[in-house]
Amino acid sequence: MQANFFGNSRPMAVLTPPWMKATTMTATATIYTPFGFAVAADGNQRWENLATRDDFIRRSESDKVQKIFEFSSMNSTLGYFIRGHVANRDRSFAVDVELKNHLASLRSQSLDAFGLINTVSSHLDGYIKTAKNEKRIEEYPEIFIEFFGYVGGEPLWVELQFLHYPPGHRGLLCEIVPRNLRPGACLVSGSLLIRDLIFQKHPLFFPFCAPFDYTESLDQATGFVKGYIEACCSPDAPRFDPDCESLGGHIHVATVSPQGGFRWVVAPI
Repeated sequence: MQANFFGNSRPMAVLTPPWMKATTMTATATIYTPFGFAVAADGNQRWENLATRDDFIRRSESDKVQKIFEFSSMNSTLGYFIRGHVANRDRSFAVDVELKNHLASLRSQSLDAFGLINTVSSHLDGYIKTAKNEKRIEEYPEIFIEFFGYVGGEPLWVELQFLHYPPGHRGLLCEIVPRNLRPGACLVSGSLLIRDLIFQKHPLFFPFCAPFDYTESLDQATGFVKGYIEACCSPDAPRFDPDCESLGGHIHVATVSPQGGFRWVVAPI
């Protein structure tokens, strides 16, 4: 049975080329460079289960949803975004709000990367279990939270994966997945087909993502991530991948660097 959540969740996929990995769901793109991280996201948020979509749901949908967020503390400068099952119908369960409030409580603390990620994952694990026990949600959601930036001056890129299977033998819903911190590494979500067409230099999509040299500047990586989202949201994209119909809205772009901290290139609305 399809879940009733705002957001969309599908299986992970690791594809070629080796430097550009991808998942499906909302359209996001992240590149790590020697100068910092460049990230971009689309602005659409839709109800997953179309069969239960009504006037109330349609009024709650938007193409101006903020998906990239900032977090800073005594020793951390991070960005993060959330993909997957973000909220239930009446938003009595809302992972984005809960995470934002929890992170606000950590701003005055000096946690290392391990302590920060484990504190966040443990808190959200409890939040999701409580929501299910209180029947605010019918099943465990699938939520993917990507953190990127710097803790204590060191780069951090990790994803928290909350899967909708019952808790395992450890009783935990969350798996912590470190990302590859090789300069030039790129991770995208959205349309796997459009990703492949860009890599194959298709004339309709390749121009969105001009080749870049990650050793030159963060600006080139920023142009690439923005271009990838624009390609997935372009009018031609649904002709090749019908799932692109759910992508679009206001594209927002940010960077996180050791010197400049978190900076909006294109701010959310």
